[in-house]
Amino acid sequence: MGGRHVVAGTVLVVAVWTGSAEAEPYMAVREGAACADCHTNRTGGGMRALLVEMHAGDVLRLPRDGEGVFPAVDERFSPQLTDWLRIGGDFRLIDELVFQDEPDENGRVDNNTVFRRLDTNDIDVEQATIYGSITLIPEHLSFYVDQRFAPGGASNREAFGIIDGILPGRTYVKGGRFFPAWGLKLQDDEAFVGAQSGFNFDRTLSGIEVGRGGKGFNWFLTLADGSGDDADPLLMASAFHAGDHLLAGGSFAYSAPDDNEISAATVFAGLPLGPFVLLGQGVYLVREVDGENTDSWIAYGELNWLLFRTVNMKLAFDYMDPDTDTSEDTRNRVSVGFEPFLDEFLQLRVFYRVLNGPEDQPSANRDVLTLEAHLFF
Repeated sequence: MGGRHVVAGTVLVVAVWTGSAEAEPYMAVREGAACADCHTNRTGGGMRALLVEMHAGDVLRLPRDGEGVFPAVDERFSPQLTDWLRIGGDFRLIDELVFQDEPDENGRVDNNTVFRRLDTNDIDVEQATIYGSITLIPEHLSFYVDQRFAPGGASNREAFGIIDGILPGRTYVKGGRFFPAWGLKLQDDEAFVGAQSGFNFDRTLSGIEVGRGGKGFNWFLTLADGSGDDADPLLMASAFHAGDHLLAGGSFAYSAPDDNEISAATVFAGLPLGPFVLLGQGVYLVREVDGENTDSWIAYGELNWLLFRTVNMKLAFDYMDPDTDTSEDTRNRVSVGFEPFLDEFLQLRVFYRVLNGPEDQPSANRDVLTLEAHLFF
């Protein structure tokens, strides 16, 4: 192990304070809200709901006048263009610095290490996305689209229709392309619980979803196209309680691509404790490929601390054992960062992450400093 421990990195980032709008799970738990309160998509993510715009000052904990660092103006932009049409957007510009050591003569590097050698420094557009929602029949029929323009050129992430208010129990039916209901909708797509299970904002499904979203008991059933040459279906079920400052539930997914089998189960929870919000998620993943089983355990924990109005401090820990039958292959990430909202349209984020893995895999051991400017509406 390296003599410069992870704790030193935490102290460094805390000392050099640099002062998601996607209503991240910690914000919903802190405000006592559900996914459907803040987002057009009942399962979270994507375009924000009218409620968020109307109460942005309270949700984002902006100064009492709700105007942030910019001077007061008579009028501000409203995404609610008409009674029938609403738009939204996200733009993220990042500067990512990767620190990585050269391996020794045995091809090994130290883990649990900070202040490594600077390897790369890249400035890029991480996200440029436009959302749109058209209400065809109020409270009964609507159409939603999520179109990404960067990085990698234009591509559609979500496009679906929703039928609502017809079935009993506030049940809706969604059909098209969408992000499925799975665990915590974390802004960090590289968190192991999403990236390794295959359910994060890098992956959408095409299919049908039936469910109920809002405060109280939520449930969702999904039938979607799977992967593989045989296009076997993917089945998913999720149920959880949301609202009243408590989030708790679980999800299960099953698919059988190309005569193989993949099963994933997760449980997750969120709870506020004074100025803190705790989030946790665990995943058990089973893959059967060519008759051989691989069991994986993945865990994520997150502590959010409202330092003062507009500024959230986040400390997160990821853990993954990719194969329970293989020793010394575990990986983990330690992340610490600050997320100040400067206005109802602008957020800055700074994160320092230490990634640790087997010492004979140099690419699994690196540090990453990410600076982000996030424009949203």
